[in-house]
Amino acid sequence: MDTHPRSPRDLFEGRRHFEIPAFQRPYVWDEESQWAPLWDDVVRVTESYLLEEGKPPIPNHFLGAVVYESKTPSAGDVTRHEVIDGQQRMTTLQLLLDAAHEIVAGRGHQTEADQLEELILNKALTFKGRIERFKLWPSQADRSAFAHAMDPEEPRVEEHRVIEAHDFFRREIEQWLIGTPDEEGIVPPGTEELRAKELCSTLEHRLVVVAIDLSGHEDSQLIFETLNDRGHTSAESGPHQELGLPQGRTDWC
Repeated sequence: MDTHPRSPRDLFEGRRHFEIPAFQRPYVWDEESQWAPLWDDVVRVTESYLLEEGKPPIPNHFLGAVVYESKTPSAGDVTRHEVIDGQQRMTTLQLLLDAAHEIVAGRGHQTEADQLEELILNKALTFKGRIERFKLWPSQADRSAFAHAMDPEEPRVEEHRVIEAHDFFRREIEQWLIGTPDEEGIVPPGTEELRAKELCSTLEHRLVVVAIDLSGHEDSQLIFETLNDRGHTSAESGPHQELGLPQGRTDWC
C-alpha cells in the first residue's frame, strides 16, 4: 500500500484515467457544505501570494484523502486507477479544474489554460471520442452530466448536481478573476494576469490530498468493503485519523 501527499498535478498529469465504479453512489456534494468552502479556501491560498503584507504565503491546503487501486498499464493505453473512496472529492476537483480552464482560456490566459488542460484531458488522438479522454469517469448516474460539464459538445443534461457544481465554480472563478468586488466591497488583489497565474498555481500545486494506492495490497478487498459497506473509516466522510491521516477541513472534506 502506497500512501503519499499528492497535488492535482501529481494525481492527474500524464496519461491517467481514474474510474469510479458504476455501483458507487452518485454525486451529492452541494454549494453550502462543500463547493463554497472549497472555493473560499482556494481564494485564501491564492490571495496569500498576491497580498503585499509581509506575511509568508500559505504553502498548501489539505483537502482530505482518496483511496484507489492502480491497474498494470498496457503499452499505448492510459494508466488506470479504480477509485475506492474519495469519489466526491475527485469529481469536485475535476469540475473545479475544468471550470477554471474554461474561464482562464476565455479570458485569453493561454499559458495557464494549457497547463490546466493537461490535468483534465488525455489529448492523444487514441482517446478521442472515448471515455479515456477524461482523467476521471464517474459512477453510472453521473456520466451523462459529467460528460456535458467537461465537454459542452456532449448532449445537455438538465438539473443535475454535477452541472450545478461546474456552473458554481465557473461563476465564482470569473467574478474573482475579473476583479469583481465581494459582498464587503473588497476587490481581489493583483492584476488579472497575476490572479490567473496564481490561481492556476494553487489549483495545480497547492491543493493536497493524501493518496492511498492499494495496488498489490493483500487486504485490498477487505479495505474496500470497510470503506464502502461498513462506512466506519471512510476517507470521504472525514474521520482521517482512523486511516492514520492528517486532519483537514471537515466542513467539505
